[in-house]
Amino acid sequence: MKSEIKLFSHLRYKLGKDILLVEVLDRMTVRDLKLRIKQLGGSKILNIPFRVAVNGNFVTDDFKIEEADEIALIPPVQGG
Repeated sequence: MKSEIKLFSHLRYKLGKDILLVEVLDRMTVRDLKLRIKQLGGSKILNIPFRVAVNGNFVTDDFKIEEADEIALIPPVQGG
């Protein structure tokens, strides 16, 4: 299944889009998803740390993603 991954802040800027379509395999973990996203983003996002939120909550790398989950990638907040 392809899932829409919402992008915020630096990730949105570097990839030039608000949403990234990613093939999410059955019972894929957040760790697997992060690796896939880093492959897709390449050097553009290599040094940008981010956390993953599923259904509005931050989750650990071992969390298993379900088909209907809403997924967002959130880099650290910056001040100014």
